[in-house]
Amino acid sequence: MKFTWVNVGWPGSVHDARIYRNELEPLLMGAGANHLLGLDGHLLGDAAFPLSPRMLVPFRDNGHLNDRKVHYNNKLSSTRMTIERTFGRFKGKFRRMKMLDMLRVDLIPNVILAACVLHNVSMGEEEQEEAYNPVECPEEEPQEEEEEVLVDRDGDRVEAPVEPRDAQDGNGALKRDAMVERLWAYRRGRRE
Repeated sequence: MKFTWVNVGWPGSVHDARIYRNELEPLLMGAGANHLLGLDGHLLGDAAFPLSPRMLVPFRDNGHLNDRKVHYNNKLSSTRMTIERTFGRFKGKFRRMKMLDMLRVDLIPNVILAACVLHNVSMGEEEQEEAYNPVECPEEEPQEEEEEVLVDRDGDRVEAPVEPRDAQDGNGALKRDAMVERLWAYRRGRRE
C-alpha cells in the first residue's frame, strides 16, 4: 500500500484524532473532499475519531451489539490492520525513522516526507515487478450480477438500505448503518 496523504507538521506525541480535527477534517468538509477521497470515499478510524460521512469508526462495544454490528466492527478492524502493516513495512524499510538524531530539527519533517515518497516509489517498483511476473490463475467464468434482495427474519422482503452516496447529508450514522447492512447482506449472500 502507498501513502495517499502525509502530514508531518505535528510532533509524534499529539493524538491522531487531534491532527485529524485540525488538519484533515477541514479538507474533507471542504471543496477538496471529492478530490481526496472520491464521491463516496471515506477514511477508517478507531473509536477515538468522530463519526462522520467521511470518517467511519467502529461501534462502541458495550456488550449489546447485534451480529451485524459485530461483523462490521470485525471488517473495519481487519481493513485497518492493512494500514497498520503499511506503517510496519515503512518502518522496516526506513529503520532510521525510529530515532532521528538531527542537529537541524527544522529539517526533520522534510526527511520524513522524503522517506514517505521513497516508500511510495519502492511500492510502485514492487507492483511493476509483480506485473512482469504474473502468477498463472485459472480463468473464472463471468457471473451474472444478481439483484440484491434483503429479507427480514420472517422471510419478508425489505427495502434496501440507503447507499453510502445518499448519506452525504452530514450524518455519518446513516452511512455507517448503510455499510453495516451492505456487509451483512454480502455475508449472507456468500453463505447461501
